[in-house]
This record gives sequence, C-alpha cells and structure tokens, in this order.
Amino acid sequence: MKIIRLILAFALFSLICPPFVDADFINISAFQDAGTECDTPGANHGTVSGWATKDITQRGYRPWYGFRFNTTIAGATITSATLFTYAESIGATWSDSVFFSNGTWTESDLTANSAPCATPIADSTTCNATAVATQNVAAVGGYLWNVTAPLKQAAAQSYQNVSLFLRAPTDSGTCQNGGPGAQDHGWVMREHTTADQRPWLLIEYTTPSAPDTTPPSITGYSSQGSSCTNWNTNPANPCSTPDTTPTLYFNTSENAFCAIGRTNVNYTDMGSSRNCTSGEGTTEHACTLTGQDELVYEDSNVSLSCKDASGNENRTSTSGGLSLTVTGMEVAGDTSIGVGVQNALLSGYTNYTSQQVYARHFNGAQDVGTFDWLVKKGSKAWAFNYVTKGEQHVGMFNITPSLYVLEINNVTSANITKYVELLINATR
Repeated sequence: MKIIRLILAFALFSLICPPFVDADFINISAFQDAGTECDTPGANHGTVSGWATKDITQRGYRPWYGFRFNTTIAGATITSATLFTYAESIGATWSDSVFFSNGTWTESDLTANSAPCATPIADSTTCNATAVATQNVAAVGGYLWNVTAPLKQAAAQSYQNVSLFLRAPTDSGTCQNGGPGAQDHGWVMREHTTADQRPWLLIEYTTPSAPDTTPPSITGYSSQGSSCTNWNTNPANPCSTPDTTPTLYFNTSENAFCAIGRTNVNYTDMGSSRNCTSGEGTTEHACTLTGQDELVYEDSNVSLSCKDASGNENRTSTSGGLSLTVTGMEVAGDTSIGVGVQNALLSGYTNYTSQQVYARHFNGAQDVGTFDWLVKKGSKAWAFNYVTKGEQHVGMFNITPSLYVLEINNVTSANITKYVELLINATR
C-alpha cells in the first residue's frame, strides 16, 4: 500500500506542476479524526478505524478529519491543497461532499451534539455551508478532493488547525435518531491498520522570499580600458594607464547600478554626476572617470560604488581604492601648457621646450633652472614647469616686466591651460 500512496502523490504532483517547475510540497497526516451520528448524538467515536457517510436524512453520519498546520507552512502562500480519503466499502453509488470547518474539537470529545457545524450545516464563524468539493463515489479506492480554497483561507488567517468532514447529499436535516436503514460509504480513519489508506493532505506552497539586504559585490576585473586583472588578486597592485580619465571594466555579483570617483564613498554619496553609463542594471559594467575627478597624480586611486535594485549598498565604496599608475603625465602637462600659450598669445611668439633659463635680479641675485616650456613674444618671456613625480620646483623669481615664472603641479589638464592663460593675459 505504501507504493500506492507514493504513486498517488506523484500523480498529483504531475497534475499540479508542469515539468521543470520547482515547488515546495508537504504531506500532512490527520492528527485526529472521529465519527459523528445522530442515533446516539452524545456518543463519541474517536477511536474507530473507519466511519461511514449514510444516504439518509437526519442521521448525521460524518467522518471528521483534523489536520495541524506544520510550522513549515506558517506564513506561506498555499498554491494547492488536496485531501486524500480511502473508501473501503461501497453500499451504493452517490456523490459525497467535503466541507471545511475551523471549529475546535478533539478526537476524544467530538459528538454530533458538540460538532462545530450544526445539522443542517449553516454559515457561521466556524463553518461554511457550501461544499468545498463533491464527487461521485462508486468504487472502493482512494479519492482526491480539491480543498485549495479553504486551506488558502486558513493559511492567510494563520489557523493552527483545520478540519474537513465528509457528508452524504441527503444528510441535511435536523439530527434525529432512528428512521429507515440506509446504504453506507465506509471511509478509512487514521486508526486503520493499513497505513497508506489513512487520510492525508498534500499541500503545495511558496514561502515569502527573505528581503534582499545584501549589497552587490565586484566579482572580477578584466584587462580592458585602464583596468587589469591585477586587482582580482589585490586592488593595491596597480594597473598602468596613460589615461587621466580612465575607463574600468568589471562584473558584479548581481544586476547593479554603479558610479566611479576618486573618493572611497558609496553610490549615493558619489552623486549622480559620477554614475556609469554602460552596463547599468546588469552585471557587466564599463565606467569612465569624469572630468571633475581627472587624475593629477602618477600614483592614484579610484573607487567604484554600486547598489542593486533594492537600494542595497555599502557604507563606503564597493571596490575600495583601486591603484593606478598614470603614465605620460609630463607629456600631457606640457601639451596643456602649449594650448594655454596659444590661446593667450595667438601668434607672433616663439616656443622653447626643456629650456634652461638664467636670471639675475637687480640686487645681484642669480638663479638658473630648466623649464618644460619657455615662450617669448617681443621683450617678454614666460617660463612654465609642470612638476610631476620625482621632479623638484625650480623656485625661480619673476623679473618684472621681462620674465614671469609659473610652476604647476597636481592640477587637471584644463586647469593647467587655464593658469597659463591667466598669467600671460595678466602680464603681457
């Protein structure tokens, strides 16, 4: 009989769920059952191995089944619920019905007089006068009853116990004893010696997903743009780039929205002006440092900060500091100086690069140094230095109105150009 029960459960699973769809199921055996009847309405029948429905009015023969909701499905959403009962004898063919009750009773005290649902069954706080399911009972064997609706209600209202009972269609009058004989449907109870004929519930359910509280993480960096796989081992192991506004390529553990900046702050604190523009809402990202954060040191750090669709983010950046060695800063600085000179003087000037300059003040003081850029126009000259890692400032003085000196470090290319223009325009 165990094989029969397994086959029934598998058949039910196949009907409920299409292939390859995951679902949670629990099989609950009746923890109590009892029979009621009106011939002796005060009698308790809690230890019987079987009980009947009778095709006659006023006799009240009903098998009751009690099920306790397992803590596994407390707070769950029930998708389907099926009651299994086994008819071990058939006196005649008719359609029995199953009814639901949330009334309180115990196996040792249930009687026709004390049953939660009156005869005739009426709508109340403990009963529903409408049958949950009805089917023709014509042969010995197992019967499956769809009891999804009341079980959903029971779960939604956090009932601890639920009751289901069977009733013949003619069993609808007041409870009186005696009367003519009747045909029986004999239903197996939980005390029956054949375990796999005993009543049970098969419930399909889903449990609410735990709220997502985990921020996205970075799962890897690729050797594209200015990023490199060095960071997969140690973010402090620098990648080399000539780009002062580098583009970094990386993957995240979940779909995420990311930003890039020079400070080790989270996505929100970075602000929308630093948001990435490629791969947003996905797991593959390309983020370009914006001009407001242009790198001005050869040894620099950038940070990536991400959040997911639920708004989860770290208190600081997702990546921590990512080390970059910026190459070519000297050349880029000189180029920016040249742009500033051109913008200010337009024409009629002469440029000298890597030029040594000697200067003598009227008080006899003398100085000498090499400048990245010297420009002469007419009787005036301007000397410019962009001081990078490993270099020292010349520290030369101005000789007004013939020579003006400007040494710059740790500023963006745009500001280099701006400061060159300002000096020339103020002194020419």
